[in-house]
Amino acid sequence: MFDCVLLIAGRGTRTNLDYNKAFYEVNKKPLYIMALEQFLKSSYLEKMIVVAASEEIDKVHTQLQNYPQEKVIIVSGGKMRQDSVYEGVKLAKSPYVLIHDGARPFIKLEDIEKVYHAAVLHQAAVLATPLTQSIKEVKNDYIAKSISRESIYLTQTPQALKTDLFLECLNKAYQENYYGTDDVELVEKFSNVKVKIVLGSTDNIKITTPFDLKILSLYEEQSMYRIGHSHDTHRLVKNRKLILGGIEIPHYLGLLGHSDADVVLHVVSEAIIGALGKGDLGTHFPDTDPQYKDIDSKILVQKAYQLARNEGYKINNLDLTVFLEKPILKPYITDMKKNIAKLLECDENQINLKATRGEGLGYIGAEEGISAECVVLLVKE
Repeated sequence: MFDCVLLIAGRGTRTNLDYNKAFYEVNKKPLYIMALEQFLKSSYLEKMIVVAASEEIDKVHTQLQNYPQEKVIIVSGGKMRQDSVYEGVKLAKSPYVLIHDGARPFIKLEDIEKVYHAAVLHQAAVLATPLTQSIKEVKNDYIAKSISRESIYLTQTPQALKTDLFLECLNKAYQENYYGTDDVELVEKFSNVKVKIVLGSTDNIKITTPFDLKILSLYEEQSMYRIGHSHDTHRLVKNRKLILGGIEIPHYLGLLGHSDADVVLHVVSEAIIGALGKGDLGTHFPDTDPQYKDIDSKILVQKAYQLARNEGYKINNLDLTVFLEKPILKPYITDMKKNIAKLLECDENQINLKATRGEGLGYIGAEEGISAECVVLLVKE
């Protein structure tokens, strides 16, 4: 198991921002929280120790109030990076500690766990990527010599260390008034432990310069759209109302379900949930929960759409297909589209709805059930 020390106490003036770059937002999410969320996904994590500048502690508490409080500790940092590392590491209780820069938002879970496992085997490990450009030693503005790049690596974070070993190295560094450029340097200098290199990802950049902010803008553009799809089927039975798209349609059979069984609104809801990567309809509205018994499915659509709104998305367009033998839906399609557009706060021309028969084939053709499919495209506001 490991604790993670997440460093956000620095200022990062090279970005030319007039505030702490860790608070720079991509899709309305601060950089350090993008990193924090990846660490929270690990089953090996015990505590996230967020080290912030003392004047920004209240801000961090507010931003992290909806994250698991039993997992997150917030502490004031020191004057230098190494001082902030020490403030975090001395609170670590796990056998291993991972140090990560809050300005590296693109860290991947697989790399987090890869460097952790390497530390378990070797006591100290660091993510790194091999250098791909040529290196020259320069004197007086002239090349003095070329340096082989074969053994040159660029280190990243997280850097993973055995906790007691690293604390010992930190204490020795302070005794000699020594400040390293990164964490594993202290292990190199003040112990006999060899640091294991673990191949990292070139995506794991540290946001340092104005150019890096342009990279974030490109990432934000790529995150502009989310696509979701859903398919659902309900059985036709007697003594149930037939409700499709929020419209009660006269018919001698209705759809069976825990809710009002509106298969059209169910696929709308689930497609939105899927576009957000948040599971399926049953995850959010289980049919074992009494509160959803006979519930109006318009409420489910509103709740699903609110999830999208919470993340800054709105409807770009939505395409629906209903599979049924009877009744004929054509007289009701306009009202169904109006209902759906109202629920999703969009124009009717953003909703396409069509119906097709089973031509006497399968459960659709035999009038045993009705199915629906939906594809939705969400767009960032």
